[in-house]
Amino acid sequence: MRKKILSVSGNDALRVTRHMMLESRGFDVVSTANLRETRNALKSANFDLVILGISIDGEVKREMTAIIRKACKRTQILELCRISPEVPEAEYHLFSAEPEEIDQTIRRILRGENMGD
Repeated sequence: MRKKILSVSGNDALRVTRHMMLESRGFDVVSTANLRETRNALKSANFDLVILGISIDGEVKREMTAIIRKACKRTQILELCRISPEVPEAEYHLFSAEPEEIDQTIRRILRGENMGD
């Protein structure tokens, strides 16, 4: 069964590019741009993984994390970071926005591999 990913990014170009990249790699993907869209997406589906993009403000990321935890208790969260994590509650943090690194990290997370995080 295909894994379902929610990808959140406030940057239109990055959101579309990440969505296409993840779909081309065999994932079911829902992309959102803000808190309202993310809330709506969480009402309609359970996700295996949520990716919080770099362009989302830290305070908004923390609010999203609380909403995700309430809606989908088993969903894992990957925060893409610039310098340091803004959401300590996320299970995973990646200090890169490179598509190949994101892809490799997602595959390891969804296979249940230890990320050393």
